Amino acid sequence: MRRLIATFFEGGRHIASCEVELAAGQTKTVGNMKSSADIRLDSEVVSRQHLVITLEDSGMVLICDSGSSNGTFDGKMELKPNQWHRVEAHSRIFLGGEVGMTLETLEMRKPGAVAKCASIAELLQTKSQIVIGRGTECDLMLDDALVSRRHALVSKGKNGGILIEDLDSANGTFVNGRRIKGVVPLPADFPVYMGRHVLRLTTPPVDLSKETAIRTHGATLDYRSGKRGLHPTDIEIQTSSMTAIMGPSGCGKSTLLKVLNGDMPPTMGKVEIFGVDLIAGYDYLRTIIGYVPQDDIVHQELTVQQAVYFAARLRLEHLDSSAIRSKVEDVLKDLRISDIRGHLISNISGGQRKRVCIAVELLSSPLILFLDEPTSPMDPQAVEEFLSILEDLTKQGTTVVIVTHKPEDLDFMEKVIFMAEGGHVVYAGPASEYLTWFGVRRTNEVYACLVGGELEKWRAKYVRSKGLPSQPARPTSMKLQSSTAAAWRQFYWLSRRFVAIKTNDRTNTMMMIGQAPVIAALICLIFAEITPAVPFLIVISAIWLGTNNASRAIVGEQAIFKRERMFNLRLHTYLASKVFVLGLFAVIQAGLLIAVITSGYLMRGTDPRWMDPVGGFLWLSLVCLAATMMGLFVSSSLNNHEKVMSLVPLVLIPQIMLAGSITRISNWLVELLSYLTISRWGNEGLNIQQQTIHIAVPSPHSENALKVLQENLGSYYSDVFGKLAGTISLDAWSILTLCAVFAVLTLLKLKSRTATR
Repeated sequence: MRRLIATFFEGGRHIASCEVELAAGQTKTVGNMKSSADIRLDSEVVSRQHLVITLEDSGMVLICDSGSSNGTFDGKMELKPNQWHRVEAHSRIFLGGEVGMTLETLEMRKPGAVAKCASIAELLQTKSQIVIGRGTECDLMLDDALVSRRHALVSKGKNGGILIEDLDSANGTFVNGRRIKGVVPLPADFPVYMGRHVLRLTTPPVDLSKETAIRTHGATLDYRSGKRGLHPTDIEIQTSSMTAIMGPSGCGKSTLLKVLNGDMPPTMGKVEIFGVDLIAGYDYLRTIIGYVPQDDIVHQELTVQQAVYFAARLRLEHLDSSAIRSKVEDVLKDLRISDIRGHLISNISGGQRKRVCIAVELLSSPLILFLDEPTSPMDPQAVEEFLSILEDLTKQGTTVVIVTHKPEDLDFMEKVIFMAEGGHVVYAGPASEYLTWFGVRRTNEVYACLVGGELEKWRAKYVRSKGLPSQPARPTSMKLQSSTAAAWRQFYWLSRRFVAIKTNDRTNTMMMIGQAPVIAALICLIFAEITPAVPFLIVISAIWLGTNNASRAIVGEQAIFKRERMFNLRLHTYLASKVFVLGLFAVIQAGLLIAVITSGYLMRGTDPRWMDPVGGFLWLSLVCLAATMMGLFVSSSLNNHEKVMSLVPLVLIPQIMLAGSITRISNWLVELLSYLTISRWGNEGLNIQQQTIHIAVPSPHSENALKVLQENLGSYYSDVFGKLAGTISLDAWSILTLCAVFAVLTLLKLKSRTATR
């Protein structure tokens, strides 16, 4: 072991010195004060993970720039990111060109720890348990920012088996592709994934980022209709590269991208990400994959800062507040959008929105970033700046795969994949050679080769050059493991975000809340006396308010939901957050509705006992909640706002017709349908409250309202429900049952939209 003295200076001024001990293969990291690096410097030019120092077996010191923002220099020579560089005795290293560092090596000591290349089995020969992590004190150290300082514990079991336990790591421990919780057995042939590393019992850890990023074997996609969206495909994409997917409209570019990232898993064949089967290991792979679809994955009603912050809270659940704020600052700076942090996303340009979407994905430091048509909304100048940012990401080790239709984007690409009409890959090679391959001068001429009669010629040429694709086998079905994210924490931040969305859009929120008092005032104005129409209109208004509030809550964020579900979103917490926030608005609206109506009739001199305001408020709150659940089901059932707005009237009209106030229910089929409406039970419940208060009020309308209503509700009512018929208990339980039914139906709809099949 060697003892190193690291001395740091800035502008000729000494700023820090530290002493570290290194065994061969161990590392120390250098970063700024906001980082968790081993050596932290108070300097703005130093990145959070700026530099790594290690020791060769020979005792020589090596350093590696970790893709820092301002670079690392040996004298005047800038070091290449992620490449080791030997430090000579006289070397002066500069971080960001301003902070200087000298390293002095002292006496050699006997190593006290096993080098990081040892296997788990070797370490367990001398110890009963070992700790794996990024910290230098760990028995098996992994130099990986995605690995926690103390990540996992491996121990010998009582019966000779091996046990593994995740130590509450930030990014999880995955055994055979499945995230573990608690202590689980570790079979000898099962791989263990931590960060970008894969470990097996008898072999040293392997850094997956040094493997081929993507490899497909006969990957095929067939739609449920029987149409083939992607024909058997064999391609390879190298690590830390930029690859474009191009072709005419409708040829399957986005389909290929979705097959590669798991959004639409292959129906036949195989996709490997860093050597890991996409379907078998998806629970692990989704933590290292970033994906920005064509639609924005951020809410228009949030500011840039809010969108990235809430995403960080939902995705980086193990980080504390300080670390999350630091991470948000880093991605905003890296993507050059710090200056618009306070702008609403609805008010920024399309290109800026794409950067915000990418910022959300970079929070989890993905090894692969998939982008679908990101440059479409950008002008030429913005495109060049945007692609240069992506190029910088590849220098830091990220692999970028991008669907594009702009030929000029290829200037930044190392590889291009051309697809032809019908879902065929006809070229996959260097971006500098595709014109020669197709025998044309311009990119636009390539497109003529990819449709019609020319297609078969180029497909055959590609097959001759690459050989027939692998024979596609049918993979096992993809089943997402339930997210291990803490349900209460996810619920809290989803609710906080939804509240921010509502409060940021003040005009819409005020209009939504203001509907209740306006409707109530109209009822008071039009109906001078309390007639049976009054409780009927109050209930219908409550149903309208709840349904209208919720009908746009899910359909408007389908792309966001789908991407977050792919990452770690729980269905139950997602739905619960919607119900909670919308329920709060429903309670406010119910309170305003009852308050205005009660006040309005009191000012007219109506007997104050016409309705119990507290009971009416509680009852309308329940009706509003049920309507909210119905609105969420409608919102989850369709794929755009227009369809939802067309369906809402069709949902509400039966509520009016089957409530028992408009007309008498005349046959058993109509009566059965009425049992499925909120309005029937809500209307009866409100009339029961009215009758209880007003039995002595000298008004034939109010005194006979319940009796008339129950006669209208159908002749089979008493036969079906017996003594419960006409009681508020039956009404309440019926509404609660409808709430539960709508909740289950909504969850089933949401589940059908996930990446599983």
